[in-house]
Amino acid sequence: MTHPAPAPDMADLARAVRALRAVVQHQPATVEVGRVCDIVTTATGSVGEALLDRIDTGPGGCGPVIAHDRYLCWLVPPGTAARGWSHPAARCTGEGQFTLPPTTHTAAPYPYWVRRDTGRRVDAGLLHAALDEADPAGTSRPAP
Repeated sequence: MTHPAPAPDMADLARAVRALRAVVQHQPATVEVGRVCDIVTTATGSVGEALLDRIDTGPGGCGPVIAHDRYLCWLVPPGTAARGWSHPAARCTGEGQFTLPPTTHTAAPYPYWVRRDTGRRVDAGLLHAALDEADPAGTSRPAP
């Protein structure tokens, strides 16, 4: 018996369910950047700590952040890159795939959650303002 191909919107739903199932089972999950979130990448170290401190004290606190080697990956709302979000100290990506670590992975080795996903995204405007304070010239910009 053959099954008909799923409708395009159902294929998106199926991918989302598979990603959610992986997260619930404490496994890495691959998500579609631009649909689930966009990713802003910044440096770790003193700049990253300053960003976390500033955003933690902002309205609503910080959204999800993942440490990956020398970088912090901030999960911002989808469409942030398409709206032209830019800062000399960061890179913003709005397409491709990104692998989320298991929800229980909150310490090294990389990647791990610095701030867990609570269902909301990091406020891109607040992140930009924090970058303006922490590294306005972009000296810590991540390599391409």
